[in-house]
Amino acid sequence: MNKKTLTFCLVCVVLLVLANAVALFFLYYPSMKGRGAEPVAEPVAEAAVEEPSPEAVEPVVAVSDTVATIASPVVSPVASPAAVKVPEGPFQVKNSATGKMNSLSQNDDYSLSLKDETEATQWVMPFSGDICGRVATVDFYANGKLQFLFCSGSKLCLVDRLGRMVSGFPVVLGKEVLLGPDVYDFNNQRRYNIVVLNRDNTIDMYNLKGEKPQKWHSIAPKGQITGLPGYLEEGGKSYWTVPLADGSTAKYSFYGDIVY
Repeated sequence: MNKKTLTFCLVCVVLLVLANAVALFFLYYPSMKGRGAEPVAEPVAEAAVEEPSPEAVEPVVAVSDTVATIASPVVSPVASPAAVKVPEGPFQVKNSATGKMNSLSQNDDYSLSLKDETEATQWVMPFSGDICGRVATVDFYANGKLQFLFCSGSKLCLVDRLGRMVSGFPVVLGKEVLLGPDVYDFNNQRRYNIVVLNRDNTIDMYNLKGEKPQKWHSIAPKGQITGLPGYLEEGGKSYWTVPLADGSTAKYSFYGDIVY
């Protein structure tokens, strides 16, 4: 091999080595450029959490082998003011200071006024609502001084002889009263009970705190009641006789259990 050929071969080898070096440089340079820095991760969006929708709960129905018959509830008729006479007054009340009878009236603006035996007005008391056809006199404090007891709406009211509502009154009875109260002192100890006819065609008994006797059952006949019950003592027992619109009378025990 002559000198020119040898030189040519060496040049080719050198060029080939340089070409490989350049190729390797461009191949590894990008990865070498960022070496030593922590990789930055792309933020990953959190998956939206959907709140569970409430499941529809089907009512559990007990099914028997036989076909059930749904009975209609027994509902007492509503006491009709047309069938019940509700007096509007004036109401005769006893004046414990004079011993004479006075008259308690309700005016067009629902206020109450007391007139003495000479028709002189003694006082006028602001009030709202109708009196339910009865005003009774009771000795609430058992001291000989009388107060005036009456119902209005679902409230039991007690007014003294000077036209002031007695402390603790009115008392809420829980039902709208149509007629009453009739007042009873069964043991003559001034421990009064009242009996009222409600607008839902029932009769109830209360003490003056608005409490029913523990054994009491509301009187609720199927027929239309036309008035307050009568009190009857018979054979050593006490009963209530209830007038009905068909002319008959229903009989109940002292605590409201039906007799006939």
